[in-house]
Order: sequence, then C-alpha cells, then structure tokens
Amino acid sequence: MGSNQGTGFSGMAAFSGMAAEPLPLPLVCMETVEELRGLCRGDPYAIEEIVRVYRDDALRIVAALGAALGARDGERLARLGHELLGSSVSVGAERVAAGTRALKDAGRAADLVTVERLLPEIEAAIFETCRALARLIGS
Repeated sequence: MGSNQGTGFSGMAAFSGMAAEPLPLPLVCMETVEELRGLCRGDPYAIEEIVRVYRDDALRIVAALGAALGARDGERLARLGHELLGSSVSVGAERVAAGTRALKDAGRAADLVTVERLLPEIEAAIFETCRALARLIGS
C-alpha cells in the first residue's frame, strides 16, 4: 500500500496494542482510493457495488468472528482475521486493516479479552470506511 494519507484520523490505542498515547490511524489509503476511482471511471453503479460487496463481506466476517469468539476458537479467529485483513487492504480500509491485524494476533495468542474489545471498534470502522469510500471514490 503506498500512501498512508486518508481522512478521519482517529486515535485508536486498541489497534496499536498500546495503552499509552494513541496513534493516529488513517481511515483509508488514498492511493488505493485513486486506483478504485480509476477502475470505476465515475460509474456510480460500480462505486456502489465495490462498497456494498466490501461492507457485506466484512460484516459477514465480523459475525463469524463473534461466533468464533463465543466458541473461544483462537485459530478460527486468526483465520477469519486474515480474511478480513485481505479484503480491507484491497479497498484501502487502513483503520479496519490495522484493527484486524491486532485481532488476528490476539486470536493467534488466544487473547480473547483483546478480541472482544476490538470487534465493535472494527465493526464501527467498517461502516465509517464504507461511507468514506463511497464519497471519495465517487468524487
């Protein structure tokens, strides 16, 4: 991913794994947004479809992560985290990707407390990212 520029900077210490001063995380990777904008060529249907597919897939994975957390299945948490990480990186969802990296590591370490804390933050970041992507790709 190239540039880490984005909109919606927010301090999310949970994603950085640090309790001290939160690190600002860009919401989206502007380089990826530019690539998506080029692919869509201003077609509002294509833009809607990219955002819809990402949102639906990401929320499906978040629901599966919740089930894996309930089952206390660290291996499945890590696997699903990897899946969400890949789709998030492909659309430039920087903040979701950062949270998902932390979740994946926590799942691998069977740190269920951290996973439980990260899930709602990741879900909120998905919605925020989808709104930003629709606006940024379409402009």
